[in-house]
Amino acid sequence: MKPAKELSAELDDVQAMLASGFSRLASSQFWLLTLVPGEEAAARAWLRKVRKYVESASKVLSTPPSASTFTETVAIAFSFSGLVQLGMVEEADHPFPTPFRTGMGHRLRERLLRDTARNSWIWDDIGDDGRQAVHVLVMQWWDSALPHLPTMTAPRHNDGFKVRVVTGPPHYFSGTKMKEPFGFRDGVSQPMVRGLSERVAKAAGPIPVDPKFVADRMVEPGEFLLGYRNEYDQLSYVPDLVGWSPLASSRKEHRFGFNGSYLAVRQIFQDVGAFRQIDAGCPVVSAYGKPKWSERLMGRYENGAPLSWQGPAHPSSDLEADAFRYRVEDADGFGCPRGAHIRRVNPRDAQGHDVESGIRTSKLHRLLRRGRPYGDPYLGQGIFFIACNADLERQFEFIHQRWIRNPRFAKFEDQDDPILGGSRAFSAAGTPIGESIKLSSFTTTLGGGYFLLPGLRALDFITA
Repeated sequence: MKPAKELSAELDDVQAMLASGFSRLASSQFWLLTLVPGEEAAARAWLRKVRKYVESASKVLSTPPSASTFTETVAIAFSFSGLVQLGMVEEADHPFPTPFRTGMGHRLRERLLRDTARNSWIWDDIGDDGRQAVHVLVMQWWDSALPHLPTMTAPRHNDGFKVRVVTGPPHYFSGTKMKEPFGFRDGVSQPMVRGLSERVAKAAGPIPVDPKFVADRMVEPGEFLLGYRNEYDQLSYVPDLVGWSPLASSRKEHRFGFNGSYLAVRQIFQDVGAFRQIDAGCPVVSAYGKPKWSERLMGRYENGAPLSWQGPAHPSSDLEADAFRYRVEDADGFGCPRGAHIRRVNPRDAQGHDVESGIRTSKLHRLLRRGRPYGDPYLGQGIFFIACNADLERQFEFIHQRWIRNPRFAKFEDQDDPILGGSRAFSAAGTPIGESIKLSSFTTTLGGGYFLLPGLRALDFITA
């Protein structure tokens, strides 16, 4: 068995967004860039200028959260079609995995993901059906309190790109707490990455929950970074490029993709008006009384507390709000309905034959989320969803196909995710016969793609 790499020794090569969601930087923009044929040299020149704003994981982990010097950062990722247009050639012995090569925009992935018709999509990673092909994704975050605009120069047409931008206005933040457009506290249930999260947790002080709940969330780094030990106790697969020199790496065995991650990205419009209509006339105003229908659909109270919450006030931390299991506490869904959004995207211990096997199973399908709410005067508001994973098929695609869009999840007959799904019914336990309502389609996907977030040495290689 190959020895596992030590993540702590490689943090200078890992892009910072894998270590932090930059919650203190409330403003964000996502640049969806299409390379203009014949102008790749200009595009590379612009990317080299932007490269100086891309911080490493070691930098963000060594900077105190309140540090006034950390006011702006950038991350850069590439679709497979973008790498090809930039002249990158994959090694025959170590090619990129099929989902990344074919792209989320491919019709095969549409069927595999159980997507509804993609008539509303305006961009993807391959340019299928006349949509904009996004070759480069530049993600930008900055402190909204800055007295000046961020210093990164915006891309222009003469920089070798066709440009689309999605903006995340800062009003979705209250301090460092983020709410998505439906009004719910977001980003609560994040996995903890071994080798990254322990450092963050130690800096935050004593852990406020039973250690077993910390263990439930702790996931091996190979689930998110390429080349590290994963939950199967194997090294996650690393692709390679022709011309990649071992001298570009600190270790000769490092292939091009080492220290990188795959991003599953979707721009999701949220119909806030339709969602709020399901609570029309609801008399419940107490956060810890009987939950509203919107809260039962989501599976949490709006402030992020679980529907099983018994505390007298708000949870003191995300860890405390996430310290629960389903199998023993709420197997039948009398607290959090079995088809609720949070049970579908993270079933915790409910999918195995006992608690331990359920936790092990869920860790095989976790996502590290780095998305932000966006607001657009033409396209409305929603979530620019970004999920980091090392295995697109086993993580993002499995969750989307088998849990989110599965009409028989949790032994239902014809239901899917009440937030990301279609217009099927939604059932909630609580009476002898239960309750159900007919749903509208509250969300619409406007675009999506798979991108490689390379390590910093690999990023320099691409843009050289």
